[in-house]
Amino acid sequence: MMIESNEMRSGAIMLCGCAMLFGCSAGRVEKSSPEPVGESTASLLGAFELKSCSETQERMMSDAWMVGKVVSQDPVFRDCVIQAPYIPCDDDGDPQVSTALSASRSPNDMRVHCEQFSNPSTAGHADAVHDPLHEKKEEISVSERVLDDNASRPLRVSTGNVAGIIWHEVMHTHDFQHGLGSDPSTYAAQCGQDPKTWNAFEHSMPYIVEDCMRLTAWDMVRRRFFRDLDRPPTDAEEEFFFGEMASGNITGPVFLTHAITRVNAPSNVRAGEILPNRIEILWDDNSSNETRFEVIGRRGSSSLLIPTADENAESATARNLSPGVEYTFKVRACNKIECSPFSSEVAIRTTSSLPEAPHNFQVDAVESTRVALSWGFINNGNSVTRYELAWTGGSPSVYRSTTLLAGATSHWVEHLDPNESYLFNLQACNSTGCSTSSFRTARTLPLVALPPALSNLRVVSNTPTEVSLSWENPGPTVVAVSQMWRIELHWLAEGSGSWSVIHLPYGSTEYDFQKPFSGAIYRFHVRACNIGGCSPLSNQASAF
Repeated sequence: MMIESNEMRSGAIMLCGCAMLFGCSAGRVEKSSPEPVGESTASLLGAFELKSCSETQERMMSDAWMVGKVVSQDPVFRDCVIQAPYIPCDDDGDPQVSTALSASRSPNDMRVHCEQFSNPSTAGHADAVHDPLHEKKEEISVSERVLDDNASRPLRVSTGNVAGIIWHEVMHTHDFQHGLGSDPSTYAAQCGQDPKTWNAFEHSMPYIVEDCMRLTAWDMVRRRFFRDLDRPPTDAEEEFFFGEMASGNITGPVFLTHAITRVNAPSNVRAGEILPNRIEILWDDNSSNETRFEVIGRRGSSSLLIPTADENAESATARNLSPGVEYTFKVRACNKIECSPFSSEVAIRTTSSLPEAPHNFQVDAVESTRVALSWGFINNGNSVTRYELAWTGGSPSVYRSTTLLAGATSHWVEHLDPNESYLFNLQACNSTGCSTSSFRTARTLPLVALPPALSNLRVVSNTPTEVSLSWENPGPTVVAVSQMWRIELHWLAEGSGSWSVIHLPYGSTEYDFQKPFSGAIYRFHVRACNIGGCSPLSNQASAF
């Protein structure tokens, strides 16, 4: 950790005005591994929880938290962050400025631990990263020394200083970095930057947000002080204001917390319209100062974030859900400062729906006695439990059907009549029923005589890696291409599983088989095939 002085941070002098005005911390904030936290001593502002803090520290932290929430909404803060010379610590890793502004304004669920750091220059560190579903709190630690020091100052604007430390750590929980260690001269190298042009205190987002928080807190007090002027204050008036601040006669931005009203949680969360792929969630609005509602849904252990609803809304819709599935929902109301506790969860089940009709249903191959069919995977395939395939045709015309498994995307329809037309009808089905039908027609090819059987299969040579086979083919030497004549070589390595097939041109009478396994016993058959079917298998040949 490094000890940061105002001389080391020239920007801090301009932003803070002076150490007396802002109580600029001598410590710095670093990201480290999680530290153990004690039992909960307070739960403030709904999403803000303090751990192991004294009463004075709790008061300072809660005041700083509220001030930071107000400051982060102020245009001066926004412009300060946008106009800062931000250069990411890691050009490939650090988020963008818009992420910093969004994180500063969002209702982060936060657990803050008051800690006595062994290094007195340490002001705080980040322990746990941001969770966009708000299912676990971000965790940071703040120095007890910094809190006690700021709490003892007569200027309550020191809450802006503590808020700056908290928001500095919030940036870390959102993956903004500035380097680690006690030597700031190493930060640039750690961030892959040139130390001659890059300075963590000027260019990294945690320090930018911290300084902008302090600057805006001071500016908000200043604006309130001069709120009745219809012109810019004179130099003498500015000096008077500064003197009043220094003397402790101005209470500081903590006055902003006095008018804040707690946000009440919505109640009576219930189902509205329920469809197979969406659910309308209804609730009663019990608050008058919310700016939005957050709805979180869950399916088992998986969460889904539903778009926020506007102020005064009493409904939201969860979309792209699965049919026939139970979801749970909870709702909370939020404004710019805080969020209410979540409502009680309610369980709602989507209705079941019919699957889509199978698409890309087509005929892939036609033979004399069978037809190959295929179809595409259905988008809502998780609602398909089976396919029903039916066909009519032949001579005389007959109707037949079969049931296929849910994952099927192809099927051979066999035992058809040669040279006949058939109509094929495919439906996707589930427990609710079946989809509309997809149709295809095909005509089987004329009957073709089976090829004669191949004979005298023998091993011509056998090496440790190759078996040369030959056989006799008494069939015709010229065949029609349309009849798909071919040779099938069937082989089996004993102990390796089932038979495998190698397809060869019909005129083949020999083949060099490459052994995939050493030391195995290999067995072989051959047969001839065409669109009419296949001949019986030849005699068996073996090789070791």
